[in-house]
Amino acid sequence: MPTGLVASSDTAAEQAAGQAIADGGNAIDAVIAGFLGAAGARDGVLLSPVVAMVAGVGVASRWFDGRCCQPGAEVPRPRGFVAETTIPVAARAAAPRSLGMLALLHAYGAARPMRALCAPAVAIASKAAAPARSEVLDAFGRNGSMTLASGHVARALLRAAGQANGGLLTEADLASARPADAPLAFDTINSGELALPLSSEPAASTPPREAEVLVAADPRGIVSAIAFSPDDEGLLVPELQLRLPRDAEPVQRGVARVTPRAPRPAPCPIAVLRRPDGWYAALGAAGRNPIDATALDSADGDAFTLSSQLQRLVTALDARSAWAASVQRQRPQITHAAPLS
Repeated sequence: MPTGLVASSDTAAEQAAGQAIADGGNAIDAVIAGFLGAAGARDGVLLSPVVAMVAGVGVASRWFDGRCCQPGAEVPRPRGFVAETTIPVAARAAAPRSLGMLALLHAYGAARPMRALCAPAVAIASKAAAPARSEVLDAFGRNGSMTLASGHVARALLRAAGQANGGLLTEADLASARPADAPLAFDTINSGELALPLSSEPAASTPPREAEVLVAADPRGIVSAIAFSPDDEGLLVPELQLRLPRDAEPVQRGVARVTPRAPRPAPCPIAVLRRPDGWYAALGAAGRNPIDATALDSADGDAFTLSSQLQRLVTALDARSAWAASVQRQRPQITHAAPLS
């Protein structure tokens, strides 16, 4: 029987995802393990905004929202910064939902225990001389999404991004930063049907950071994609060897406050394609621009080829590279496109 296949813009993510497949995991296991592998290697990944999509034969097609939220839940509005004041980095630290999203995605259809999916990431962090980060990853494997809301992890996050340092993060933010999920909505294009996450999210609102992507397909007929945008210059939480992304909007005097718990914009350049003959593909384009239908649709009605669609994506989105993990009749395939020289 053919094995599953993975591809990613992040080397550590691809290696960890491949290990999950080799250990008997499915496409959902692969994207979870891949994200965690990248988190073991880089301090800006684990708490970063992340979005995933799942589709295929025998599963309901869904997307999973792990974008960060605006902090400040259950506390009065602060006075806010005046225009000429230097705003501290802590004021931009957002409330993470990444671990909650991974737990939700895992419950949806993973085949391997979460602790097994965390194991490569724990080893990667240890090898990178990041024992504190390794400990957090191991705790997530054992305790799930509540890892961030209790004990020394929560205390470290609140010390770094709480009111004492000019931040907005609260205990309520950590306890209530729950992820969301919803069915995929497919629209017809010339090459089949296309589904995008966050279809109402305006492209102009995405932050300037780039997204890393990982796609996976398995012989069971499942495809999955995940996108995450690490902030390698975010707020360092030294006790955890992690960084909180600068996705929150600081409160400023005379300016309407962003509602606490509201999801913050993030680049999500992933998509799912399907055809009536049982073919599915998960797409990812590494970069800062979201995928839209015009980047994939062929206005002149050209015959469908996945490689041409990916090349169109790379050009239209100014992406570093694009990948698709497709499957039909239990045969996974990876397709890749890079910028033309």
